[in-house]
Amino acid sequence: MTILKAILTTIVFLTLQFVIFFSLNKISEWLSIDIDFYWINIIITEVVSFILAYFIIFTFIFKSNPFNFSVSEKFRQVSQKTLFLMASIAIGLSFFEKPFFDLFNSFFYPEISIPSKELIDYEPNWEILIHNSILALIIAPIFEELLFRKYIFKGLLSKYSIGTSMIVSSVLFSIIHLPKYNNLIPTFIFGLICCYIYMKTKNLWYCIFLHLFGNILWLTGMTITKPIYIWISEIRYGWIYWLLCIFGAFIVFLSLKKIKTANNVYN
Repeated sequence: MTILKAILTTIVFLTLQFVIFFSLNKISEWLSIDIDFYWINIIITEVVSFILAYFIIFTFIFKSNPFNFSVSEKFRQVSQKTLFLMASIAIGLSFFEKPFFDLFNSFFYPEISIPSKELIDYEPNWEILIHNSILALIIAPIFEELLFRKYIFKGLLSKYSIGTSMIVSSVLFSIIHLPKYNNLIPTFIFGLICCYIYMKTKNLWYCIFLHLFGNILWLTGMTITKPIYIWISEIRYGWIYWLLCIFGAFIVFLSLKKIKTANNVYN
């Protein structure tokens, strides 16, 4: 795969997703769906648009079954110790990436209070929780890892160096998270880490689980553990804040160091 094809693939995916989502919404309007089902309608159209866009990319561009990565065999090879490392990396990243979100918000949205009133008052209803859970816990971990690690990163490795392949695939991975601009750097870092893990273990399941653990932490941070999230926001730029950031970076570094290569993975 060339860099140009990787870029075009990402553009086509985003275009397909928009066109399918827009079309499904127009169809629902034409059918005059009851307003009581508005959120359910949004959930269905967004989830369906994601899945259809991915399958069109897999089928017509890569001409491959997206699930042909020896699902059962690779899953059986998953090590509990390495899964623990994935969970550790996810926790470490949640602390390490916090300054990137906050510095971006401080620069572009200086009027936002600390912590923002929006965060304090945020109480998601069951429709939003279902919507976020489906996208964050099912769609994103599986399909994004298939596209950006198995196909794009692995494809780039056949023509380019490891560094170039990691950077290009991670940049494209971060771009699909627009218009959440404050998420560009964290997703880029996350993409680099997933590429490294996939390269070391040759097992996409570890990337999927890391993605899953990270999204679980995000969901719980906005709901169950919101007081902790607010507390970290309140101490922003204090010495405890930076100590937590350094601690997170250390956990990520130490966990990545402990990941074995594919030929010497934990049993």
